[in-house]
Amino acid sequence: MSKYTTEVRYICEQKSELEESKGFTSVDDVINKSWNKIFTTNVNFFDENYKQVICKKILKHYYMREIGCETVGLWMLWMNTRLAAAFLDRAHVFFIFLIKKIDLSLIGVYMTVTSVSGRIYAVKEINAALYAF
Repeated sequence: MSKYTTEVRYICEQKSELEESKGFTSVDDVINKSWNKIFTTNVNFFDENYKQVICKKILKHYYMREIGCETVGLWMLWMNTRLAAAFLDRAHVFFIFLIKKIDLSLIGVYMTVTSVSGRIYAVKEINAALYAF
């Protein structure tokens, strides 16, 4: 139960049009019904299915936490603004994930990537040919 402001759980349940709170076994169902009513930004993701995955992960991570805002509308504005900013900041990394199975040297793209255990953490250098797409 929230102490000062409402919880993400309550917002998700309201957006899912539930009459009463559901147990932990229904968390995924609640998030499935509510994520697109919370994240309403018009950011064009490279794959709309990936947008759904990211938004659901964000909601599930913060599910039992308080929003820390005066209103739900303000919280939704912050969430949508942050999603758009995070995606635009990392768009080049998402693009690399999409084309990582292609031999990039065939199309004249060369890059230096920082990676640990196969995860890409930062793109240090990338030539201009990538932006020609």
